[in-house]
Amino acid sequence: MTTIPPLSTRAIQSPELASLQLARTSRWLHRLAKILCLLLPVSLASLVLVPWQQSVLGTGRVITYDPIHRTQEVDAPISGRIVNIREGLVEGTRVHKGDLLMEIEVIDPMLRFQLDEQMAATRRKLETEKTIVEAYAQQVEAAMTIRDLTIASQDGYVKSTREKLQAEEQKVIQAEAAYDQAEKDRLRRKELFEKKVESRYEWELSERKAAEEQAKLKQSRFLLESARTELSAKMAERDYKIREADAKIDSVRAIYEKSKGDVASSEKEIADIKGKQTLQVQAVTAPIDGFVLRLMGFQGGTIVSAGRPLLELVPATIDRAVEIKIHGNDVPLAASRNADGTARKVRLQFEGWPAVQFSGWPSVAVGTFGGRIAVVDSTDDGMGKFRVLVLPDPDDPHEWPTSEVLRQGVRVNGWVLLDKVLLGQELWRQLNGFPPVVSSTEQAKFKEDKLLRGKK
Repeated sequence: MTTIPPLSTRAIQSPELASLQLARTSRWLHRLAKILCLLLPVSLASLVLVPWQQSVLGTGRVITYDPIHRTQEVDAPISGRIVNIREGLVEGTRVHKGDLLMEIEVIDPMLRFQLDEQMAATRRKLETEKTIVEAYAQQVEAAMTIRDLTIASQDGYVKSTREKLQAEEQKVIQAEAAYDQAEKDRLRRKELFEKKVESRYEWELSERKAAEEQAKLKQSRFLLESARTELSAKMAERDYKIREADAKIDSVRAIYEKSKGDVASSEKEIADIKGKQTLQVQAVTAPIDGFVLRLMGFQGGTIVSAGRPLLELVPATIDRAVEIKIHGNDVPLAASRNADGTARKVRLQFEGWPAVQFSGWPSVAVGTFGGRIAVVDSTDDGMGKFRVLVLPDPDDPHEWPTSEVLRQGVRVNGWVLLDKVLLGQELWRQLNGFPPVVSSTEQAKFKEDKLLRGKK
């Protein structure tokens, strides 16, 4: 094969080869290419020493942090027919707490008539029982009045008997004194009679008087014992009369309390009937302020069973949070704390918001929003994923979009920010499939806890 020798520079510059001269590369491009070839390995080598922010990726959706403000179902309270649906109740309608949405009527048409008759009969029974209660209340008052009068009269009898006893005691004292004097006079006259100073008649007269005084003393003592016996009898009679009056009061009061119990029972029956009458047409009201998300496809006259979902409400609230799902290998990292003890920060990208995210350099990211981890679930969802709840970061200069545009259910991409390492270290970790590392502070704390458990 014949080889063509290379053309010299002078040959190329000849007028005969003008077209070849036009296709020739300029010298400054050659120099630039050489400079770039030299800078490329230097740049790659220097990138190894650039700081890199490690992160854990998760996906999820927008929710509310308070479970009360999440989507709620409104169920049928009773079984029956739907009547009186609110005018203009369609999906997207704004409702307020307590607004009437619809009414459900019990299907049995005769039940209301039966309840009305039962209510009338129970009311008549209640009026009769109230009359009986009033009558027995008057009997209780009368019995208590009789008891007071009985006590007063019996106290009078006992008082008079006690005064009689005191009088008899005085008579006994007087009789004892008279007998003592007569006995002394009898002994003195007997002594004088034996000395022939007094006559027999005077002596016999003193004997008779002493005997009479002794008889009077015996009679006084007998009357005293009779008075004591009468006082004991009066006191016993007083106690008996009081017990009899108390028994009468207790008997009447027991009937009175039973009558009051009958009244309470009738009032309970009336309350039960009213409850059944109320359940004949049960109102369905909005439990919260919000918007109708979905109607379950019913019309007036539709028969529903108790507990059937009627509609779904989305609360009108500014409370916002994000739940993202992360892999089980990343849970210890997301649950760990920063060096200053604060929760891990998260960068969030909401669906519908244009964003450019650099996971290694979050400071240059555009269109993302800041958050902080609030809760990491203690167990997985059954598929090896763990839920992480994220709240807005108060230190982030960019506030989350308003609730009117950032609605519940919007999908989210989240990056849990970990520690900063060198880019070369991160590349080595990615190539070898190593997990991100926990900060040295967390490792030291783990070792300390392990050491303390070992000492115990």
